[in-house]
Amino acid sequence: KYGISKEQLINAKKTISNHYKARVSMEWAPAPQRIRLVAKRADALDSAVENMVHAFSHRLAESDLDKVLDIFWKVLSELKEPSVDGPVANVPINMVAACVFYGALKQLGLHRGNLNRLAGAVALSGAGVKSRLEHFRNMVEAGALPGAEALFSSSDDGAEKGSAADEEAAED
Repeated sequence: KYGISKEQLINAKKTISNHYKARVSMEWAPAPQRIRLVAKRADALDSAVENMVHAFSHRLAESDLDKVLDIFWKVLSELKEPSVDGPVANVPINMVAACVFYGALKQLGLHRGNLNRLAGAVALSGAGVKSRLEHFRNMVEAGALPGAEALFSSSDDGAEKGSAADEEAAED
């Protein structure tokens, strides 16, 4: 519309950027505020945990919720989460949190009827959480996910064979 070529636009952007960087380095302008990826992932994890605790605070006894959270935080620490370099960094943190929380529920035998409540708390589907948790189990068995072994050491492994439909039926 104004007759500016692509090269002129690129040159102008580069010049403006260089001038701004110089102003920041001389402290004539404030440095831009950036939220790093780790901080964003940590914030999303905090939000997911808050939603999960809220969803289960009236459904589980306080002592049971404390046990679940102990397992949850231990496994997340082993997975080095929240991190952008960890073994599950390519998985959205709300999915990681939901899988670890559900794995902790399973380990304590508290998972029946809670899959959809958990998934809803973090804006996911129950089937998606269950599928991703099974993928994590396969990774653990292949030795590709160190630190998550604790999620799959429950005595209630036979219940894992149930379908998402069974979970949905138990939800009602």
